[in-house]
Amino acid sequence: MTALTLISEGEIVEAVSADTLLYAAGIGDVRQADTSELAAVTEKLADLKDLTFEASGIVSDELVRRLDMGGKWTLHEGEYTIKSASPEAGCTSYDVDRLRHALADLVVAEVISADGANAAVETVQPTVAVPYALLRAVALALDGEAGQFEHEMSAQWVENLLADEPEPTYKLKPAGVKNLLKLPQAREAIEACAVVSEPGRRRAKVTRS
Repeated sequence: MTALTLISEGEIVEAVSADTLLYAAGIGDVRQADTSELAAVTEKLADLKDLTFEASGIVSDELVRRLDMGGKWTLHEGEYTIKSASPEAGCTSYDVDRLRHALADLVVAEVISADGANAAVETVQPTVAVPYALLRAVALALDGEAGQFEHEMSAQWVENLLADEPEPTYKLKPAGVKNLLKLPQAREAIEACAVVSEPGRRRAKVTRS
């Protein structure tokens, strides 16, 4: 069972485990406790979880600050490895529509290939869920076994689906963009589509080496 030893000025103050936490909350035996007592302890434990998360965030912020001061975002300290993203990590994205048109111009100018452009911005074609009844009607039509009703129903169903067809969407592919940025002739046009955003709260990840 997980235990946490609290230390103050070099002396062990208390060894905390799940059992001792419950005992401190007045639950010596969960099977003998009243339901209302268990419900009350559940609420207290949820509050404790929030406190530990807050404390963890405070420690993480300080670790990130120290990593930033050293200009290194991987630190080996004794038996621990501390990692965090750099301040600029994930801060630069791209306006996909502007980038798509810029890449199309670069393809026309024969600076990059169509494959290079597609590797940077992927076109995602829309899909639709088709009822099985429609598939069965179409199958009958293909086999020449469908009557006029099945033909008309299938045609109307397909027309309704096509009437609501959405436009394709476009997905940014960071690795493809990074590769194109290596081309001096393409770099300026691509960088003009960049969007710099504020980084979110970075957290430090601590693992035992």
